[in-house]
Amino acid sequence: PTTLLIINPGSTSTKLAIYDGETERASESVSHTAAALAGVPRISDQLPLRLDAVRAFLERQRIAPGDLSAIVGRGGLLKPLAGGMYAVNDAMLDDLSTGRYGSHASNLGGVIAATLAADAGCPAFIVDPVVVDELDDVARLTGLPEINRISIFHALNQKSVAREVAGRLGRRYEDCCFIVAHLGGGISVAAHRFGRNDQGCTGTQGAEEVPVERMDGADGRRGAGAAGLDLSAWLPGRGLPLEFLAVVAAVRGRVEVEGPRRHGAEIH
Repeated sequence: PTTLLIINPGSTSTKLAIYDGETERASESVSHTAAALAGVPRISDQLPLRLDAVRAFLERQRIAPGDLSAIVGRGGLLKPLAGGMYAVNDAMLDDLSTGRYGSHASNLGGVIAATLAADAGCPAFIVDPVVVDELDDVARLTGLPEINRISIFHALNQKSVAREVAGRLGRRYEDCCFIVAHLGGGISVAAHRFGRNDQGCTGTQGAEEVPVERMDGADGRRGAGAAGLDLSAWLPGRGLPLEFLAVVAAVRGRVEVEGPRRHGAEIH
């Protein structure tokens, strides 16, 4: 049977599982103490700590790297992508390792998967990263032409729960409409229509939530934020106080300044 190693890095833990096909063989949540993480404040510097935890888990389960058919990591902050499974490649690793689109523990998922896959001689994947973007054009509107909503939410858990419920109903996720709530360190509530979260979500930031200060500059640089657009001049120039941006973000969702959209290629 196909043997999969699943890796889900969070802010204070790394959740691990071994699957034989669709059957779980073993799972474990490895906690990382505040003292241990204090010594590696940058997310990218936590890689050795997380790798040691995963390798120790494999040893406890008496699984050699060569026993694995594939390794799947949690998807992190990348360019906007449609939901699905993606092979980890060098370009993705560079974006995750450097924090090009933001820094979060989820960035380590693909990096850990690729590192271990190189030893095991098997492929590495991510599934439904936090930047899954399936929004309809109308869902991007905020009321200001220069500012669009962006999609960042707990896509992996949201879509997994929706698929599980659809299966219990004897139906396909792509044939159903659900409202799904993720309640963790961060909270997100989203409407799923026929396999897509096309209307965005409402959420709050918490320990397991991704940053909300993700904006595109007017020059299209992802994460440029106020460096790409002088909000202190732009908002008052329209008769709006600076606080208005916070209102837009809270009421209409996370925002970005309009720039070129980028999408990756999905693996079916």
